[in-house]
Amino acid sequence: MRLEVATFEVKQVEFSHRTALSNGILTIDRGELKALIQNDDAIESTEIELARPGESTRIVRVLDAIEPLLKVKGSSCCFPGLLGPARTCGDGRTNRLKGLAVLESSEFPQPAGGLLSFSEGFIDMSGPAAARCACSDTFNVILLLKPREGTTNEQWDRTVRMAGMKTSAYLASTTRDQEPDREQAFELGSVDSSLPRVVYIDQVQEQGLLVHTLVYGGHVDNLLPTLLHPNEMLDGAVVSGNYKGGMRVATCIHTNNPIVKALYRRHGCEINFLGVVLSRGHHDDHRSKERSAQYAAKVARLLGAEGAIVSIEGTGNAMIDYMLTVKACEEAGIRTVALLHERGGPDGTDTPLIDFAPEADAMVTSGSIDRPVAMPRVDRVIGGTEARCTTGQIVDARGPFEALPIDLYCGFWQMGIGGLTAKDC
Repeated sequence: MRLEVATFEVKQVEFSHRTALSNGILTIDRGELKALIQNDDAIESTEIELARPGESTRIVRVLDAIEPLLKVKGSSCCFPGLLGPARTCGDGRTNRLKGLAVLESSEFPQPAGGLLSFSEGFIDMSGPAAARCACSDTFNVILLLKPREGTTNEQWDRTVRMAGMKTSAYLASTTRDQEPDREQAFELGSVDSSLPRVVYIDQVQEQGLLVHTLVYGGHVDNLLPTLLHPNEMLDGAVVSGNYKGGMRVATCIHTNNPIVKALYRRHGCEINFLGVVLSRGHHDDHRSKERSAQYAAKVARLLGAEGAIVSIEGTGNAMIDYMLTVKACEEAGIRTVALLHERGGPDGTDTPLIDFAPEADAMVTSGSIDRPVAMPRVDRVIGGTEARCTTGQIVDARGPFEALPIDLYCGFWQMGIGGLTAKDC
């Protein structure tokens, strides 16, 4: 399976009378895009705003974020199961608009409480919190969507997702028949058999509506760990439906998964990258957790893996699934590195991990999710006037106030992407 990715760098975005990409400047016909999105009975109204890196801007109520992709050659499409049939993706040629993200900002029409509820995801485009927020360094096209009366949360979840997907395809179409800034081919192929054989186990979150993940357009609630070619992830096979603040992994991170890309860079030189085992986290009972962990280790063993890297989306209950997977891999003779976040309280003296297995003897931490982050006053807020923090505090969204990484958009993964880690003092 060979995937050629053509990258088009977006250097500026602005509204204009036509939608086009020229010399890195993306112009958008706002009226045309609104008409495209509004063609859905569940949508009462649509507004579109732009946010740029470095601006004194805060975005609230953010749901998913998508990097625009366009399949220009191949047997499938990007984001299969949503933008087209659920045919295997990951081959042919895909155009991507690097440096651009389509964001959905909205509130759900029906009240939801407890675990299965929306949690804030702030994005600061500048200031001390920006480095902790995904999409603070991208040009953002924000869809402000309002549901029609009588719409259910389940309907709105689908509607919002498709609005983002349609916008992504619409903007990515500006790259058609243009020369990219650069191209890169992704292919596993044959390598030196003496290289260490490494698999990546990606544990995604699945709790139910508003906290779920989709693969080829279907929810992963009954998923047994399954093998994906890494190219499938780059092409949009995995899509986020997780709206839990900093715990989520947005779709734009799935399609640019830094672990997949790091393993690809080392493939054929330092390691033999075997593929991705996608597993579900947050099972409801211990037996299901054990089954999933053992199955993930079995798939890795059948691939002939000597080493594994395991990552986690979410926290809390999902950490038990995660540690069981690390334990199962080690017991199968697969040396495993665990990438994870810590807790530890504001001063770092509390228990850092919710669960731990002695077999997890090689862990890489991206830092504490309990350290407060300053949210200074900003000139502009997109998406609402109030900020709802995980602590229950409701504040003026303009600031200033304090937040936790769990309040920041994709904050847990962004700490690792941004290079944050911890060390002994």
